[in-house]
Amino acid sequence: MGHEPPVGDAPAGTIQIPGSIAVDDGGNAYAVWADRRNGHADIYFSYRPAGGAWSAGERVNDDAGAAEQWDPAIAVDGAGNIYVIWQDNRGGNYDIYSSCRLIGGSWGTNVMVNDDADEANQATPALAVHGDRLVAVWQDWRSGDADIYSSPGLSVGGWGANERVNDDAWAARQLDPAVAVDSSGVAYAVWSDERDGDADVYFGYRADGYGVFVPLVLRGW
Repeated sequence: MGHEPPVGDAPAGTIQIPGSIAVDDGGNAYAVWADRRNGHADIYFSYRPAGGAWSAGERVNDDAGAAEQWDPAIAVDGAGNIYVIWQDNRGGNYDIYSSCRLIGGSWGTNVMVNDDADEANQATPALAVHGDRLVAVWQDWRSGDADIYSSPGLSVGGWGANERVNDDAWAARQLDPAVAVDSSGVAYAVWSDERDGDADVYFGYRADGYGVFVPLVLRGW
């Protein structure tokens, strides 16, 4: 097996934390990661055309300060438009931010996804896209413990009202969500859930990508 070159072009010694990768129908690959080449963690992106080499790294977050950005997730739609989401502390606590790079263009203005007005933290986002619809999920502490929240978005920009996905009535932790959208626009989420005293995997779906999530248990551990 031959030596594989690194993704991106960070200077030697730069700490880079793996993030997420997506591949389109043509075999083109898109990667994002947290990168400390500037002395703090930023979100960087690189592109690899099918059979080609990785492009130079591009900074995705647009804040001018030394805020930390972590845990990016990436998705690409059928037209080749790219979407990235991550946790970002430019406001003094961790929020969820996103940016899009329309085909042939550059990274757009960063947009905050969570809509709470307090200083709660949001973290570990996941992202899925189908057609012109996006779905984001993440861990959210606005209620005092870790819940799973979601927001629908449109590829042309903007995010909808946030929705609590898990339906338990007490202070259990819900962690590490993942999300997917099928060809009909139905959104599916899974996460680790401690409502029964240990970690189970729970599942929820949203019938049209914009309705209410229906949570169900998937399996126990």
